[in-house]
Amino acid sequence: MATKENIVVKNCLKPLTIGWCRCSILALMSDTLPLTIEPWLMYRRNHELVGSLLLSQMPNLQASQNREESVVKIRVAVKQREDGHKVIVGSAEVELELNCQRCLQPLVKVIKADFELVLVKHEHQLSSVNDSDDAIVCEDSLELAPLIEQELILSLPMIPKHEDCQAMYENAVDGDADRQQPFANLKDLLS
Repeated sequence: MATKENIVVKNCLKPLTIGWCRCSILALMSDTLPLTIEPWLMYRRNHELVGSLLLSQMPNLQASQNREESVVKIRVAVKQREDGHKVIVGSAEVELELNCQRCLQPLVKVIKADFELVLVKHEHQLSSVNDSDDAIVCEDSLELAPLIEQELILSLPMIPKHEDCQAMYENAVDGDADRQQPFANLKDLLS
């Protein structure tokens, strides 16, 4: 007799409930994380998720770079802080191909995000969270990909650039006599 903990299914892509997490067979056969997690259950069972998601599951992050395929490495757990709040703590890492804003050439950069989000069940509980903390409302389950995507987007460099590259344009010399002044004729019109 199979229990929830040791179900073996072959050639099936239907979602299963296995122990503490709803996941697919594909997730069981690789290190792919489930798209939905149950943080309150993760806390009660002291589980930590370690695995990956495809960048294609994060459309906003994928649109901000040049690669078609990439894998996001993720580690997520739910802990209790000293102040009594439950928090989702984790890290995410992905290698992206951005455009250098100086030379306009491809720039491969590893983006890392460490996060700690206070977990509350109801919106009215947000008032008990410190202003310096980020919080998320979660009654039962939480979509993992959008959460990780937002944390990685916040970690993107404002101006991606190589450490040592030259701009593709040349700046005009300050004392250049041939410099055009497009609004010089306005002075005559206002007189």
